[in-house]
Amino acid sequence: MSDLNSTIEFLEEGCEIQNPPTDSWVLPAEKTIEEVDNNISLFDIQEFGRELYEKSAKKNKARALRPNQNITGYDIAHSCIQSVLFKLRNTPIRNYADSWLPIFMRTEVGSAVHNFIQGNTKQFSETEVNLRVPSIGFYGKIDYLVGNSVLGEIKTCTYEDYRSILNKQQPRDKDFLQAFTYYYILKNHLAEAREAEVSKRCGEKPHLETYDIKRLQFLYISHDLISSQAESYSEMMEAVRQLKRNLDSKKNPFFFITSFDTINPVPFI
Repeated sequence: MSDLNSTIEFLEEGCEIQNPPTDSWVLPAEKTIEEVDNNISLFDIQEFGRELYEKSAKKNKARALRPNQNITGYDIAHSCIQSVLFKLRNTPIRNYADSWLPIFMRTEVGSAVHNFIQGNTKQFSETEVNLRVPSIGFYGKIDYLVGNSVLGEIKTCTYEDYRSILNKQQPRDKDFLQAFTYYYILKNHLAEAREAEVSKRCGEKPHLETYDIKRLQFLYISHDLISSQAESYSEMMEAVRQLKRNLDSKKNPFFFITSFDTINPVPFI
């Protein structure tokens, strides 16, 4: 358990990309097509890259400059200890911009997938369950709970990762460790999490006074060709076609979603 207590999920606090006002997209009625063509430029991908660079720098800087006193399940499972220490100590950063700009888009797509699943099913009894435990400096959020016995995480991934998960028939180690951290917090710090002050935009406190988690469930949604390691677009599409054939997508239109729901966390305590 020392690994669990040494590093802990920096919750993505939901800074939203702000789109330009819709009105700005509407061309004035008095302008002709010819006038428009002479006065606007076509969409420039290189300029878009520069815009994302500036926006990611601004967003990341605002997040980094907020006092950080918590570590999370994501830190435990995904981050290196050095990064966590730098964050907790508010170490100055030379460049706040994302080094790989498509991550901005990937994050937005992943959030949209989470919202879509959570907003279109009645199978979850609680979603976005906030776990804030000031006494140990922990802050995290469970994707969903079913009753008092099932704790679930929604994970988006590349087709390459998805294929590997299906072949191994088990969740990724880092995802298990993250979910197990939440299980541990519910088991040992539920009372404090229910009393801690949290913002409504960050989710809701656990509803129940006690939980008896018997299963950890992982929902994997393959959506991402953006970060594939394939050398070409045709190679990426062939990987998707192969996956669809293996999973018989004609009979299963949701071939890109799978779940692992037989994992009992108790033996890992």
